[in-house]
Order: sequence, then structure tokens, then C-alpha cells
Amino acid sequence: TVVTQQLWMLGIRTIPGTEGAIRPGEFDRHARQYGLPLVVRFDRSAAGYGVHLVNEPEEFDEIADTHRNMPACVMKYIDGKSMSISAVRTRDCTILSDISIQIIGQPECTPHKFGWCGNDFNITQTISDEETAQIRHMALQVGSWIHRLGYRGIYGIDFMSDGNTVFFTEINPRFLGTSALMVDRQEEIGKLPISFFHIIPYLPNIYLDQDGVDQYNLWQKPLNVSQILLHNVGGRPLTLHHNLMPGKYLYENDELQYMGPAQNLSDTTRSSSPERSRLTRRSFPRFLTNSVKF
Repeated sequence: TVVTQQLWMLGIRTIPGTEGAIRPGEFDRHARQYGLPLVVRFDRSAAGYGVHLVNEPEEFDEIADTHRNMPACVMKYIDGKSMSISAVRTRDCTILSDISIQIIGQPECTPHKFGWCGNDFNITQTISDEETAQIRHMALQVGSWIHRLGYRGIYGIDFMSDGNTVFFTEINPRFLGTSALMVDRQEEIGKLPISFFHIIPYLPNIYLDQDGVDQYNLWQKPLNVSQILLHNVGGRPLTLHHNLMPGKYLYENDELQYMGPAQNLSDTTRSSSPERSRLTRRSFPRFLTNSVKF
């Protein structure tokens, strides 16, 4: 809630809501202010857990009773897309990575309404240019804000969009569940991976050229990959007796065929020696500026 308040004061659009410990009997007041359904999100929520969609006063009172004095936010419900972007803040720049749609609450993957099920980077037909521009603008604003707080390194930002207006929802100051997939795919298509920039602020006397950063931030080639996380939807604890070997598989005729070992996304191609981009000195001459020559 502190983050939301700070960013709201900086002019970043946040979802309308009220912060503070929730109490029984407050449902009608919040419903009049924000409409139905209401979203109740506790400060310690993660991956969709700790977020509740409330339609009735009895539901609200039960949540308030079981979470007494716990900091929370009661918010307006936005019926739209959940999106995410990773970024890195260095001493002098904010580097933006690729936008994705967050796969939330799919009943085939999770029993939780807001459970995180993965991310889809196939966004060409699902995120408009206007939404993309809003996300990038707010991500840069957040980068400037955390810079003033002294934060350096990688972080992720989540957003909601009603189809026209994009709202900030939360920031995660760490590598994300999508980081491994994203970095592997960036390297595969010849893009300098976002993880490279994470080390820049921890190297002495290394700075980034702003023109190179601006070009990187406007990279238009989509990643066009997705990942799905499977949860236990059986409603009871399960014990796994068998598991798939790590590697690459071919799905045909409703069966998985093991095609051999693999460690990276690019290893899943049929080619026995898939081309992978190599990070060489030529990969980043426009980015790094200091006395050290690359």
C-alpha cells in the first residue's frame, strides 16, 4: 500500500482503492464507493494468493474476521488484461524488457481465482500500441522513482488494463518467474538478455550510453513464447510417483514423445545443433561507456 500511495502522488495511475486493515461491516461503504465486485488484496499476497473477489457482505465479513488487523487494500475490480514487464535500473538508466500477458486463474491450471498460471509473450494481437505506450511510460516513471530510493538491478511491474486505460498494480524487486524463459528466448533471437544489464550497476565505473538504451527499449521483435505452470486442482494433497524427464518433447496423437535432453528453450528445436546467439564484444559496444574498452 505504501508503494501505491507513493506512485499515485507521482501521477502514476493506480486502481482506486482504500488502504488499511479491513473490518466487518464495511462492505456497503466500499461497495458504494467502488462498485461490485470488490477486490481485497492483502499486503503479503503473492502469485495471486491473498487476493479475494467479493460480491456479498457475508464474504467480506468472513475475510475481515480471519485477517484481523492485517494491512490490505479494498479496490475497484478491473475486468480486463493482467500484464507484466521486467526492467533494470542502473546508476543512470532504466532498461525495459518485453511485455507479456499474465495467465491468471485458468481453472485447468489452478483452483484459485487469481492464481498465477504463467505468462504469454505472444502479444501482437492482444495488447494495443496505446497500452504498450502506457506500460513503457509508467515503467520508466517507476524506474526513476526506485532510483531515488537507491534501488539498483532487476525488477518486475504488474499492470491491469480495461482495454483503454492501464493501471499500475504492483512491483516485484527481484527476478521473476518468467525471467529464465525470457532471457533464454532473448538470447535465442539475438537480443541482449535483460539479465546482462542486472550486473551493470554492481560493476565499478561502468555506465550505459543513453542512445543505445533508447534503441533497446524500443525493440519491436516479439518473443512469441509462453509458459504454463500447473497446480494441483484435485482439491486434496497428491503424491507424485512418476515424473517427466527434463528435456524436449514432441506432442502428437495425444501423447508426449521424448526427443532427447535439453536445458534451454532453444534446445527444443528439431535441429540437432540449433543456432544460438553468442554474447561477444560486438554485442554491446553502443551500451557501455567508460575507460574499459570492449
